[in-house]
Amino acid sequence: MYKKGLGLFFIIFFLCILIIPLLASGSNDQPNNQAEYVMVVQRGKPGRLIGTVIYENEKIIKIREDDGSEVTVEKDTILSMVKGVRYGSRVIARDPNNSRSIIGPTARPLGAGQGYLALTVVDLNPVVIAPNFSLGLGGIFTLSAGGIFYSGETANLFLNGKASLVRGPKRNLSLGAIFLTLPDEHYQGSFGTVYGMGTFGGQGASLNAGLGFGFSGEGISGRPMFIIGGELSASARVKLMIENWTNLQGFNLTSIGIRFFSKQFALDINFAIPWSSGGMSLWPFISPAYNFNLK
Repeated sequence: MYKKGLGLFFIIFFLCILIIPLLASGSNDQPNNQAEYVMVVQRGKPGRLIGTVIYENEKIIKIREDDGSEVTVEKDTILSMVKGVRYGSRVIARDPNNSRSIIGPTARPLGAGQGYLALTVVDLNPVVIAPNFSLGLGGIFTLSAGGIFYSGETANLFLNGKASLVRGPKRNLSLGAIFLTLPDEHYQGSFGTVYGMGTFGGQGASLNAGLGFGFSGEGISGRPMFIIGGELSASARVKLMIENWTNLQGFNLTSIGIRFFSKQFALDINFAIPWSSGGMSLWPFISPAYNFNLK
């Protein structure tokens, strides 16, 4: 069963790569498209301007405020400017890495041609380094591949593919599978999981909830893994995150983190906390990422 499942995973993986040209020729709409809001603070002027962008060039930006009035702002007078989505009385930037949480994925897909290069560094004494490359295909499929490197050990591979079933600004559902060659005495050298994930909420605040079943050389586990977490905007370009994994029978992993991001770069500073009745540990790790768009 394991070999058949792995073979099917690779077939789907490479079929997705082969149909990139077809997917790229489809709709360019992103799954979380919302009105483009802007928040502007000008030098020497109190308050801030908030509204939708109706025109912009190198020298000026025109904004339509909530009351319908239009304001033209010269860019050389701007102290700070944030573009993104409306969240309460402020504007927050779009998180370029909202397809992933602290450890696992969210249900949001990467847009067509969008991707990122990330490097996770975990202090497990010795240090573990895990580079990761992810790419969005057609706004439907998100494929990720990477390695896990221990000091003095051989490299291990991981693959993650998910398909978006429902896409929207505040509701996303996906199905996916993760495969790892990380050796473990219980999994005969490689294992993985198939999962379903839902993300509910917008850029400012959201809830992630998922259910997964592990598979290995011994077949598919009958013991489910529950995943629940969320994100909350702390400022225009900072968000707080939490992620919990449990099988309700002894395995528990809680992760907390903070993400700083701009249009192309993101930095996660996190703590993973495995815990049980026997105690708990604390694993600090960081994850910088560079985001790109092939279109």
